[in-house]
Amino acid sequence: MKEMSEVKDTRTYIKNITDRHRYLESITVEHRSNNPKRDFLFVNKKQCKHIPCKASDMIKMCKTLANEVNTGLSKKDNYEDLKVLVIGFAETATAIGTIVGNNVDKARFILHTTREDVPGSEQVITFEETHSHATTQKLLVEKDSEFDFNNYNYILFVEDEISTGNTILNFINAFETQHNLDKDGHKIRDIKYGVASVCNWQNKTMQRMFEVAGIDTFALITGEIDDIGVKMLDGTNIEVDTTVNDYNIGVYSGVTGIFPHENVFFENRTGHKVSRTERDADMQSKFRQTTENICKQYKSVRVIGTEECMEPAIMLANMLESKGLDTVCHSTTRSKIDVLKGSEDGIKSRYHVPSAYEFSRDTYIYNLENKYDCTVLVTDSTNGKQILALYNALYNIIGGDTSKLMLVTL
Repeated sequence: MKEMSEVKDTRTYIKNITDRHRYLESITVEHRSNNPKRDFLFVNKKQCKHIPCKASDMIKMCKTLANEVNTGLSKKDNYEDLKVLVIGFAETATAIGTIVGNNVDKARFILHTTREDVPGSEQVITFEETHSHATTQKLLVEKDSEFDFNNYNYILFVEDEISTGNTILNFINAFETQHNLDKDGHKIRDIKYGVASVCNWQNKTMQRMFEVAGIDTFALITGEIDDIGVKMLDGTNIEVDTTVNDYNIGVYSGVTGIFPHENVFFENRTGHKVSRTERDADMQSKFRQTTENICKQYKSVRVIGTEECMEPAIMLANMLESKGLDTVCHSTTRSKIDVLKGSEDGIKSRYHVPSAYEFSRDTYIYNLENKYDCTVLVTDSTNGKQILALYNALYNIIGGDTSKLMLVTL
């Protein structure tokens, strides 16, 4: 009979592990809710996504991964001429993609895929992520913009975890078919590809396929997935906790006058230059004002991002942490993960909360059991009504005190 520690241990599912940077213990295995395609997923405890953690740990991890990329690319004969386009994958790797991209020396522009509808954008690629809870991914750019794939000769994909690499292959095939063939079916340009991930679980067959295709791989942890079709809870007496919390708007917080902006939402999904957040004067001004207000009153703070909007929340949390506050950061997500009875690590609690973007969308937030003096919600949503709905849900969860809940609209 398998025990909880074995079920949640990465080594139960992965063989031949190499962990040069010692991040393996940050990876826990969790149970996907109602996903027959693959009923388990790897959750990174230092990613500021599902599990609250220090922003500084997240940023350090991304910089370590970027250094792996820099070292690999520096060995190329055409290194001086490289112009890298970085693409992170929604939802979980949007922040990783941005922070890694900020630290890749040859990066020129950062995009991430999205599942959002973005007015004023133009869809340049669509492809499938077959194992995901929401499979269709889009790559968008500003409509009538000067964005041109010809400005880049290397595309770096960034993911939190690669199991097979099929998502990357699907993207490359879509790009080549839709943007890199002339009318006679010949390649127009010679673009090279690489993929950077915290975890890479490709088996030898997929590794060889990438090598033959000339796709570079960079990772902090490598190994081979033993059986992608394994059922996580087979051979156990572990039960799913069905008493998890649905939100109840309940008491109204009284907050009014939410006036969201559109530029950050748009840029987050249609691309931006490297180090955008650090260079954005309005965003930095909001972060400094928020930090000043919190430092006057509180000693501990939880920062919450929303779905694809994670990197700005991480940057704010890092600023708060640098001032000596006990700070953690995580975000809401579309990913529905089960809480397992008796779990003392990884996912321990789940709340079903309103999406900041769309009324009909189910979103979740995990591990709210630890209390902090103040909670800060950071969002790039342009939907004031949905921002308010999420704010009110958090207001009730943390105990109905507006003085302990702040809102930063980007």
